[in-house]
Amino acid sequence: MSIERFVTRLSRFSPPPNCINPWRGRSAAAKLRKSNLTAYFNQMAAFSPTMLLVGEAPGYRGCGLTGIPFTSERILVEGAAGLFGDDSNFHIVGQESKPISEASATMVWDALEQTTGRLPLIWNAFPFHPHHAGDKNSNRAPNRAELEIGHMFLRNLLKSFPEIDCIVAVGNRADQMLTRFGLVHHKVRHPSHGGKRDFVAGLSNIFIESQHLLKEKDGEKH
Repeated sequence: MSIERFVTRLSRFSPPPNCINPWRGRSAAAKLRKSNLTAYFNQMAAFSPTMLLVGEAPGYRGCGLTGIPFTSERILVEGAAGLFGDDSNFHIVGQESKPISEASATMVWDALEQTTGRLPLIWNAFPFHPHHAGDKNSNRAPNRAELEIGHMFLRNLLKSFPEIDCIVAVGNRADQMLTRFGLVHHKVRHPSHGGKRDFVAGLSNIFIESQHLLKEKDGEKH
């Protein structure tokens, strides 16, 4: 599946109750988020990522605003891990002088900057923003039915990035979804609620292991 087709299907999907599709609709904000996600995927495709990080779901201060998983407006404005810089085709809905920050997004990109591995692709177990009834500016964990929807989109995303051979669940919810649907993966602690150190350590270990496997494969080819 092409990146453009994937983003189009994603943006046209009508989410369940108490969920928001950040890319759906004709508003300027939705179009901007759709453009951001397309640019992100195209830039990542040029890197040929072999690893996928799977989080839980978009938050209202992170992906819900930017359209890119685990990414806040501040990250897009200030740059992170050599990906989001002045020459990138990313934009924010709000004011660039007052970009909104999101704690989990900041911790994830801080961790990626500390690791020595290749930049992974980032996605969520449920791609839409789940919120509490009557409060769109809130976050909640996706339920079982919502994770089934997430599984469908995850499978399609993997078709767009066929070189991915290592999947990492960030936190329990992503781990539960990947396990339920039989997707082989590693698990690291979610960086929130005091888990940043364990998240960084777990991710570093997986990067090191994946690099060793890559070198072994290269050795077999020669």
